[in-house]
Formats: sequence, C-alpha cells, structure tokens
Amino acid sequence: MDTSGKLYHIVPVEIWSKALMEAKYRPESLKKEGFIHLSTYAQVVESAEVHFQGHESVVVVSLLEKKCKPCLKWEPGRREELFPHYYGDFPWEAVETSRMLVRNQEGKFEWE
Repeated sequence: MDTSGKLYHIVPVEIWSKALMEAKYRPESLKKEGFIHLSTYAQVVESAEVHFQGHESVVVVSLLEKKCKPCLKWEPGRREELFPHYYGDFPWEAVETSRMLVRNQEGKFEWE
C-alpha cells in the first residue's frame, strides 16, 4: 500500500469540468459496481493507460487518504495488486489538488 497519505482518481477532462461547474459528480463505477476506483501514485499512469485508451488527456484528482478512511477498502485488482476503492458518494471534502496526464509523442500518458 502507498504510504504518501494520498489517493488518486482519474477522470476524463470534460466530465471533471462539468462536475466542477455543477458541484456534483457520480462516477459510472459507483452506479455499476458500488464504489469509486482510486489508485496510488505508483498505479496512476498504468491505470490511465488501461482504462482511458481513447483519451488524449485526463484529470488526476488527488485525495487525502485520511478523509476517505470511513468508506475506503483495499481490494485486489490487476495482477491481484491491492487498489483503493471508495464505497460512498464522491468525497469532495478529501479533494486536495488535480493534475493532468497527457499523451506524449509515443502515445503514452505522462504527468503534465
């Protein structure tokens, strides 16, 4: 598990922009699977590559882990690696910052 105290949620730019304007956000995974997918810093780029293939850029929202604790579970994902899952409405109070991942010349995501 990551010990930085931060967790990360990846979201398409247009969806995050709309969420900020409307001050509400309900990811598809919450509707379909009952939780919000999160990643550790070490998992972010690979998660973006796997799940956001049709996007040139994505927003990575940084969340403070201590504010996610009541609804947070670490569960197996790819290669049985543990991933953080948030079982509840999007934790706006946990949002710290956001950054972009953009495709480089080789077509791979990298931090902007």
